Amino acid sequence: MVLNISGRLLLQWKSGQSITHTSLRNKGIYTQTGGMRPAPQRLKYPIPRVLCTVLPPLLIGMYVAHNVAYYLDEYDLFSGVDDDD
Repeated sequence: MVLNISGRLLLQWKSGQSITHTSLRNKGIYTQTGGMRPAPQRLKYPIPRVLCTVLPPLLIGMYVAHNVAYYLDEYDLFSGVDDDD
């Protein structure tokens, strides 16, 4: 879908046509003749895609945070000890 839109915009730009907001607008449910457009395609394997998108940055962030906390504690730059006197 994105490639289709970007391709259409590239063709409009190459042919010298002005790119307007209406060329970027969603066409809606109905065609110009009144018929219904087909349903959009559903993504295959949506859960694994989400997991593959979310988990790697999350794990990298956990690793970096763990190492920074270890570094701060090792050199006593920040200690988690709370002294209530």
